[in-house]
Amino acid sequence: MLKLQSQFGQAETGLAAEDAAEVLLDAVKMTTSVSTNSLRFAGGRGSPNKSLVTGASKTEVEISYPMKNGDTATPGQWTLPLLCSGFKKDSQGALHTFTPTYLLSEMKDCTVWQYSGNNDNDSSILREADSCQFDCDIILDWTKGDAFGRANFTGKGKSDYSPVLATKPTISKTSVGAYSITGANVSMFGPNYDPLNITFHVKRGPELLISHATGYSGTLLTAPAAITWEAVVYKDSGALAESDLRSGTLGTISAAWGAAPGKITVGTGSQKAKITEVSHSEQDGVELYELKGEVVDNDFYILCDCDAIFYSHIQNTTSREKAARIWQIKLESGGGMASIQDYLLSNMDELISRDIVLGVV
Repeated sequence: MLKLQSQFGQAETGLAAEDAAEVLLDAVKMTTSVSTNSLRFAGGRGSPNKSLVTGASKTEVEISYPMKNGDTATPGQWTLPLLCSGFKKDSQGALHTFTPTYLLSEMKDCTVWQYSGNNDNDSSILREADSCQFDCDIILDWTKGDAFGRANFTGKGKSDYSPVLATKPTISKTSVGAYSITGANVSMFGPNYDPLNITFHVKRGPELLISHATGYSGTLLTAPAAITWEAVVYKDSGALAESDLRSGTLGTISAAWGAAPGKITVGTGSQKAKITEVSHSEQDGVELYELKGEVVDNDFYILCDCDAIFYSHIQNTTSREKAARIWQIKLESGGGMASIQDYLLSNMDELISRDIVLGVV
């Protein structure tokens, strides 16, 4: 379970079912360590340890999410730790854009709870960490059979709590599934490179702040948003990686998959990607380039398009099938589209009776 903290450095309490994190199975790891010092006094041969002094405790947290949007025109739960990785969110209706931020006032931290596997009442071990912040990896790998986007978070937080026995909450899962990245619209330096995988690394260097009162007072992202990327691409005739490296060629990387309300796009700004290292490899006898690069000016974005309109007709058993065929209207192009939405809303019954299929882009 994961919840953004309403006050920076202050743990959230009473996390509930709506805070459940839809992470990948066995994809949460919390490792707690406590500072200790054994006092050994001079006293001849085999001097025993006389006492053990314990200090502050901290927890390293690893979480892996499938990249998918949520219910009711909201981005998915994976974007909560994204906000704790030095990103800010700009929402225009149901279009949510995430970009790096460098302002402390815009940075977030979170409280993480982890329950053990026992489902009996008061039988699950509950562990807590608060004021967590993260580094982040965005992974698109078409070589895997379960080809969906992954967001991996590795960070740390303070842990002033001993584990307790608790009862797991009852969870209602969201109804929006993860779209496959197979068939994604991918562009890498135009049509020059055909990737097998792309990973963006967002390293923000979360570090715990020392406190004389409690050991640690919170976490702070200490590094600038040094965003790098790596990719494995086919060594096609148009993929002149060494030439692009030597000339300092700038390009654009983007990948978009799914359909609203489950559409997600990740990418760099225009001409904001550059190659910094080229090596050669092969897979099953096919020649490949292994590329590493940087995102110039850290111009990187993630767009979650959750724009969908659900009509009450869907609940009508006599018209459900027809209504379902026109439930989605995309409003990406801005001006003028609102009037189309109003028309559809006011003429829905007629459209259903005529069995019209609409798609507006």
